[in-house]
Amino acid sequence: MKVLRVPSTLRAATWKLALLLPLFALNLWMALPDLSWQRGLQREWPAFLILSLFLLLVRFWIQRGVAIGAESLRVLFAVWLIVNFVGGIILGLPKLAILAIFYGPLFLLLWRELERTCGQSAFDPQLKWYQGQPHSIPDLRAHLIVQGVAQICRVSRFDREGVFLFTLDLSADWLGQAATQNRVQIEILFRDEVLSLSGQPIRIWTRSRAGSSSQGMGLAFIDLSSDLRKQLGDWVEKLRGEGYVSE
Repeated sequence: MKVLRVPSTLRAATWKLALLLPLFALNLWMALPDLSWQRGLQREWPAFLILSLFLLLVRFWIQRGVAIGAESLRVLFAVWLIVNFVGGIILGLPKLAILAIFYGPLFLLLWRELERTCGQSAFDPQLKWYQGQPHSIPDLRAHLIVQGVAQICRVSRFDREGVFLFTLDLSADWLGQAATQNRVQIEILFRDEVLSLSGQPIRIWTRSRAGSSSQGMGLAFIDLSSDLRKQLGDWVEKLRGEGYVSE
C-alpha cells in the first residue's frame, strides 16, 4: 500500500517520540549517581545518537505504514522497562525500579495514541495478507466524485476521521485520478440517507489474486463544520449500534 499523505494526527503522534530522549537522560542521571548529568551525557553520547537514529527510523516506518515500526517500538518499551526494573534491583538502585513503574503508564499512553492514530480508517484498511479484498460494511456505500462523475464504491471502514473505499474493478483508473488531487468530494450512503463530505486521499492500495482482486483508497475527512461533525458522529454511533463499526 502506498502512503500518499501522512495524516496530521499521526504526524503529531510520531513527533512525541522525541519525548523519549529527555526520559533517557533522566535514566542516565539515575543510573550514574556519581556523575553529573553533563558528564553522564558526555560519556553516553553514542547511546543518545543510536536512540535518536532508531526513533527517526521508527517514525519513518510508522508514517509509511510499515508494521515493523510499531513492533520495534513495543520491543523498545518492554526492554527499557525490564532493564530499569531488574537493573535497579541488581545494582541496588531502587530509583531505577521506581522509574520503571513511573515510565510504564507514560509508555502505555504513548503507545495507545500511536495505535489509535495508525488504526484510523483512512490509514489502515485492516486487511490481512491472505485476503484478496476487504470486507464491505453492509448497506453502506459511497460515491467518489471524480471529474464530475460519481463512481460507486464499497466501504470497508468508516469513522469520525475518515473512510476506506474499495472497488473490485481493477480496470478502473478513476482511483488513480482521485489520488492526484488534494481534495475530493464523497457521498456516503446508508440505506436511504446521504452524507456529503470532502476528503483528502491518504493511502492507495491494489491487490490482485486468483479469483479475488480489488483496489482501494483511504480518505481523511477535511473542512468539517460543527454540523457535519455532529452528523458524522451520529452516523458512526448508528453504525456501531448495528454492529458495523467497532470504533
